[in-house]
Amino acid sequence: MDKKRILFFGIFDPEYSRNRVLVRGFEENGYNVVLCRIDPKKYPGIKKYVQLFKEYKKIKGVSFEQVIVAFPGQTVVWFAYLLFGRRVIFDVFISLYNSEIEDRKKNQIFSVRAAYYWSIDWLSMHLACKLLIDTYAHRDFLSKKFGISKEKFVVIYVGSDNSIVYPIEKEVGEKFIVHFHGTGTPLQGVPYILEAAELLKKNKNIEFRMYGISGSDTENVHFFDRFPYRDMSNKLSKSDIVLGIFGNTQKTQLVIPNKVFEGWAARKPVITAKTMAVLEIAQEDIEIVLSEAANGKTLAKNIVKLIHRKDLMNTVAQAGYKMYKDKLTPDALVRNFIQCLDQK
Repeated sequence: MDKKRILFFGIFDPEYSRNRVLVRGFEENGYNVVLCRIDPKKYPGIKKYVQLFKEYKKIKGVSFEQVIVAFPGQTVVWFAYLLFGRRVIFDVFISLYNSEIEDRKKNQIFSVRAAYYWSIDWLSMHLACKLLIDTYAHRDFLSKKFGISKEKFVVIYVGSDNSIVYPIEKEVGEKFIVHFHGTGTPLQGVPYILEAAELLKKNKNIEFRMYGISGSDTENVHFFDRFPYRDMSNKLSKSDIVLGIFGNTQKTQLVIPNKVFEGWAARKPVITAKTMAVLEIAQEDIEIVLSEAANGKTLAKNIVKLIHRKDLMNTVAQAGYKMYKDKLTPDALVRNFIQCLDQK
């Protein structure tokens, strides 16, 4: 019996965590996954549509169960709509307007650029037949912001690729390692992590390792370049605690970042801000330790709490890992997605 076929279309990076999880999830659920994509760095501007059309002609006439415009896809949903019609599914993942204007504040809300981001968000979400999003909180926000029925959305949590991220026992060392990997965007809340580090600097056994963030090393904070995704398990294995996000922006409340799922997948205790999104799937001091957003003092207290409560540190790590294995692997996430589509 021939496998069902699914097409991933667009300008996406197949190595990005969100896309890896979805592609691998479909493969593990018995699908033949076909990628029709181009690199927008090689083909900027209108050239990307010309090249995408060339790629499309290679698979024209092939039937697919579903066509998914993968993240990031706002600028190519309209093109997919012309090629495949109304049956296009769009993995929104983020709103360009919310990310660039409301969260990062790169332009004023009444600027031409802001109008462009809002318009391309609105158009892409209205053209697709179904929208994938990462949390229910994010779904509710986008539904209200762009006037889209909640029924049009299917929530698929970010998850993590368990062929790349998995537990490795930490070698015994003198230092207690607090790990963060990410960027310096407001969502991340890096200043509050550094505030916590400053409050804990008298404890010579605690070391903060900040990956992907530039800065000057201090006695207890060390900055490192970004590392390849395939090195994730190795980097996490050297940590005692994995940090999530701590920003004080609207978007902080809406998303659960990759790093939280990666911490769970690596069987590490995770501390992140207490948000609507994370409370959808995790319980405080059961699968995760929650801290007040934009507050380095409470983050420092939570780090100390785990240092002194080895039992809690272990149970949180184990419970988070169990939840991940049960619900958040590529296989489990996509299986639930397929069931949602079958019901509708």
